Amino acid sequence: MKNSIIVFILIVTMLLIGCSSSVKPDTASQNTPPQDTSLQDAPPQDSPPQDSSPQDSSPQDSPPQDTPPQDSSQQDSPPQGALEQDSGLNKLSINFTPYIDGDPELGDEVPDDVIHGLLQAVSPFCGTLRTFGATNSLYNACLIGKTKYNMRVYAGCWLGIGYSAESVKRELDALVALGDQKLADILVVGSETMYREEFSPQQLAEWIEYVRGELRDKSIPITTSDTAAKWLEAPQELLDAADCIMFTYYPYFERTRIDDASGQFMAMFERLQAKFPSHPIICSETGWPDEGRTANGKAVPSVENAAKYFLEVIKWSQDTGNEVVYFSMANEKWKEKYLDIEGHFGLLDGYEIKPEIAKALSKLGFLPTAE
Repeated sequence: MKNSIIVFILIVTMLLIGCSSSVKPDTASQNTPPQDTSLQDAPPQDSPPQDSSPQDSSPQDSPPQDTPPQDSSQQDSPPQGALEQDSGLNKLSINFTPYIDGDPELGDEVPDDVIHGLLQAVSPFCGTLRTFGATNSLYNACLIGKTKYNMRVYAGCWLGIGYSAESVKRELDALVALGDQKLADILVVGSETMYREEFSPQQLAEWIEYVRGELRDKSIPITTSDTAAKWLEAPQELLDAADCIMFTYYPYFERTRIDDASGQFMAMFERLQAKFPSHPIICSETGWPDEGRTANGKAVPSVENAAKYFLEVIKWSQDTGNEVVYFSMANEKWKEKYLDIEGHFGLLDGYEIKPEIAKALSKLGFLPTAE
């Protein structure tokens, strides 16, 4: 009996030990999921500083990190242009005259290699390009100037008295497209159309408002370009529509002697500033011919006079920060059919900087000093 009790106790003890060991593995297996669950739940709570930020934020943050450089490069171009202007024009603004061969009135277009050749020639000293059209090869000039040479672009559309309503709309829509594609910094509706008595100030105001209404980016300035005299008599309707005043003024055509020419130009610029204090003032055209068959009164076309006027006007522009879009980039032979001097306002002859202009550019600090 005693032995039976001992055996019974031993059996019970062994059973208890076996149960105890079998409970521990079960408990561990039951406790593991809660531990894993807590680890899985923790990252969403702690994800910014810990697990999720290395895993989730790197793919999520990459686009924002990539996007700012792309956006800022596009958004910074206009501010750089504005700073360039405000700091005294670190580079020149020039009217683009690309028809060194051919005649636009005969339907000739400008090949891209000519556009590149001209822009490459002026790229050391030109930071702003103004065009007189917005379609075909002049659209290409805006595209190439903006994207390949990082220039500001003042895009103009050409409007003439023979244009139908459909033609006018096509030109205006081309301006809108350039603005929407971020290829223009100012949109210019027509050039000297009031001076030529082709369109009224009211028509121009209406077309400016049309462009503004169609344009997605409302921050792009819109205006027209016309003579200083026409702006001085412009009605309030046009002044209200225009974001800035772009005026043309040539002392040569005012029969002014060269020694007085730059001073007369500066006086006109300041007169417009005084009359229109709420509008930014930009001279959209001025220049002096270096060749021609006759003198215009006391105004004599010559290489020396053209270089003198260029140097004095641009130096004043640099010193004051008043913007001058100089006329013009290159000689255009086709214009000589109207007046012989018209084809001789260029800073370039073909793709070469004219020697006297190169000397002036050296004095202005744009080119190395010639030995």
